[in-house]
Amino acid sequence: MNESKSIKNWVEDERPREKMQQKGAAALTDAELLAILISSGTVAKSALDLAREALELAGNNLRELGRLNILELKKIK
Repeated sequence: MNESKSIKNWVEDERPREKMQQKGAAALTDAELLAILISSGTVAKSALDLAREALELAGNNLRELGRLNILELKKIK
């Protein structure tokens, strides 16, 4: 993974998991919550990047994201 993209290299207050522990789930965006579920990114993208792409694919709607099938989700690179 590009070292600058790795969430492990971010300031602790900006990391989704640590932010949730410190401020609670309500303080996180949908993308940050989804990034925690995704857990890890790819060589090119952080988990937060992937979460943002998934939400964008679903029109930034979590309910619509839940309706996407595997073929639609595979569009996320």
